[in-house]
Amino acid sequence: MEFFLLIFDDGGYGQTTGEFGHGIINLNNCIKDGKVEFFWELNVWKKADVVVAEIYEITKYFPVDERFGLISQIKRAAISITGNIAEGFARYYFKDKLRFYYHSRGSLAEVQNYLIVARKQKYVAPEKAQSLLDELAQIQILLNALISSVAAKV
Repeated sequence: MEFFLLIFDDGGYGQTTGEFGHGIINLNNCIKDGKVEFFWELNVWKKADVVVAEIYEITKYFPVDERFGLISQIKRAAISITGNIAEGFARYYFKDKLRFYYHSRGSLAEVQNYLIVARKQKYVAPEKAQSLLDELAQIQILLNALISSVAAKV
């Protein structure tokens, strides 16, 4: 059984069980005084989360013999983008935040590399690979802006 956090309009919260789609959390009024309260509110995390889902989808069609190779590597790197953003967001000290945001940027470069490999091996259509690479480039811009913003506070 899975539990999900619900945030209500009145600021209260509660748990529920059940199956929800991709957006499992009600984020009504969760930005207080112009500040982001949760990592999943960050635009960079939202965009990266979409790419993670797309990576998981395209790897379903990779050859089975890549299960412990390219499939595993690209999935781990993709999920590491959002995971490191989340962990960095939760850190108190700016230097700690930066370390995780830098790791996220490194994971993003790994995914770009693995997509290029997958395209060359014809595991993914060139148009789809390019679309994902373009999305990753946009995420990199947002991530660089986040890094610059946090670095200015160190």
